Amino acid sequence: MKRVGAGVATIEEYLAQLPVDQRRTLMAVRKTIRQVAPDAVESISYGIPTCKQDGRPLIYFSAAKEHLTVHAIDNDLLDESARRGFGTGRGSIRFTPERPLPATLLTRIVKARLTRLRVGATGYTGRSTRR
Repeated sequence: MKRVGAGVATIEEYLAQLPVDQRRTLMAVRKTIRQVAPDAVESISYGIPTCKQDGRPLIYFSAAKEHLTVHAIDNDLLDESARRGFGTGRGSIRFTPERPLPATLLTRIVKARLTRLRVGATGYTGRSTRR
């Protein structure tokens, strides 16, 4: 079976490969990101949907077999996500179509990343491992 995202050039192509429930959930993620960061440029990077602000990575999102993920999350928001019962990993939050990431939390994540990029931070401050 081909890996999701292999050989795709656009986010639309990436999303088209997904099951309907994952596609709808990631379309909602994409919509929230666009609302918060309307000037972000979308692309595929590392085989997954990417949003960049001023040429620098803002946030990534992706699908796996059993979950969806938003990548490039700072520690404080990872901690909040874990308290809310979401799986977290190295700079990422895992969720499912049945239990999507709340738009309010995603909005705070994107705003925090925009602030970090504006003050010159180059990367996210995600922890190396989480469960």
